[in-house]
Amino acid sequence: MPKVTPHQLNLMTDGTVELYQELEMTIFQLIAKRLKNQSDGNINIAEWQLDKMQQLHLLNADVIRELSEISGKASQEIERIIKTAGYAIVDDTDNYFEEPKPYPSNLDLIIEGYKNQTFRDVNNFVNETLISTNYGTGTISNIFTDIVNKTALLYSSGLLTLDKAIQKTINEWVDKGIRSSFVDKGGHTWSMERYVATVLRSTMQRIYNEVRTARMDEYDCHTVLVTSLPQARIACAHCQGQVIDVRSPEQADSGYPSAYLFGYGTPGGHRGVNCRHKWIPFIPGVSTNNQPQYDPDRAIENGKIEQGRKALAGRIRNTKKKLMVAESLGADNIDKYRQQLDRQRAQMRDLVKENGLHRIYRLEKVYTPKQSVLDGGYQAVLTKAEKKRASEQYDRYRSILGDKAPKSLDDYINLKYNSDKEYNLLKHDARIVKYFKGKIDEDLSEYQKKQAVKAYFNFKKDGILFGDHGIARYVQSMRRGNGAFKYNYSTVVDLFNQIPLYTSTRDGKIRDVRFNKNVIIYSEQGTKEVVSMILRSSKKKEKDVPHKDWTVIKNDSDR
Repeated sequence: MPKVTPHQLNLMTDGTVELYQELEMTIFQLIAKRLKNQSDGNINIAEWQLDKMQQLHLLNADVIRELSEISGKASQEIERIIKTAGYAIVDDTDNYFEEPKPYPSNLDLIIEGYKNQTFRDVNNFVNETLISTNYGTGTISNIFTDIVNKTALLYSSGLLTLDKAIQKTINEWVDKGIRSSFVDKGGHTWSMERYVATVLRSTMQRIYNEVRTARMDEYDCHTVLVTSLPQARIACAHCQGQVIDVRSPEQADSGYPSAYLFGYGTPGGHRGVNCRHKWIPFIPGVSTNNQPQYDPDRAIENGKIEQGRKALAGRIRNTKKKLMVAESLGADNIDKYRQQLDRQRAQMRDLVKENGLHRIYRLEKVYTPKQSVLDGGYQAVLTKAEKKRASEQYDRYRSILGDKAPKSLDDYINLKYNSDKEYNLLKHDARIVKYFKGKIDEDLSEYQKKQAVKAYFNFKKDGILFGDHGIARYVQSMRRGNGAFKYNYSTVVDLFNQIPLYTSTRDGKIRDVRFNKNVIIYSEQGTKEVVSMILRSSKKKEKDVPHKDWTVIKNDSDR
């Protein structure tokens, strides 16, 4: 099984967090659309204020539609990632011991408990408070009312024009973020985005801690090796790369310090909400500490640099949001935000270069649903050079893929900046088509090349992804010398509808194996991404499987 790290678990939550980031930007765009000034003449601010407040029920209806779609997707995603995490952590823990034990009988109950608690937290503090059943009391109603009233006050004072007053008050809420109803011990109300992200990440880390330690306890193992990272918070800097005991100080009799001495069990301590350190089960006298050793002070300093990078990325996102608001309002100060964005990006480039880091563009993204992008969406926050480069890239994809390319430049930009997965698939599509337009390694006729490309896209519709060599082999070997089929499209689809019974460790990589009497298919573990397709030998009379590098996949009943 693949190894599971806390960082991977945090990344699993990104999809749900992005849904609520999209919702927030959609709400601001809906508000801007309702408040956009359509008049060129004198304005009776009292009439304007009354007219806008009468539109509140329309705004609420718009948000309800958006929230319904987002919350439905979020519920499905939360259930998926929590269940995946629970079983993956058990499997990962078992990798460190010789004889895996049966799955814990209470694992499903643990997973169900975390899932239900997460649902309740997000629903109670976010979903149910955005819109109240009685219009006028929900978060969105309060925000809209505040914006309308403050706009009217600023305009009446003569300090600002109506357009600038609208933009100023919306931007104040962009800075605050859409509020959840959660108030911390310090009396601070958290933004929707921060609350959802914290709830999900803390849930995933608690699952990791509970399932990991409980599973280790079944093997009578209570000590772990903490992985090392170049950047670390104070709580982790002095225990990373060291062996610690996961039990309380009173119970820890292994001779190693207790995890609780480093803040374990608290949100900001070791293995807290944002901790990326992994626990590797460690058997004293048997296991070896192979972790690199970093100077704690240097690791803490690097951690502060990383926090600075995240803070700057947050300012970049904030500027992008304000630029989108300005675009949707048709404001006359759009260039101001573009120039501010250019300066912030330059600061990020300098910070990355000075500290030997890699640019993480994901941190700087603003997530906006494609259907709600106004006036070009991401094009509004791209520099001229980036727009030109995106246009050139889009033209290349169109020349290679034809009608398989995104329908417009705007679609391409949204794909590139909104969805890493879909963008990588687009690049893969282009590689396949380009490969078969040129000279290839396999002996295929021009007709067979066209067949290969057509088959590739047909399989892709069924969620099966071939590489260039794999799809070439599919076409090349599908017929016998007498013209009879050895296999066809349905054969491959049927194979992928089956659960793999074996994994292969050829080339040191774990891959799923599926086969029938004619063909063997190797795919990336847990996916439908075809790595290789091999014809079985009729001469070996069914004795060619299983191969010596295959391992039987154990299911629940086997364990």
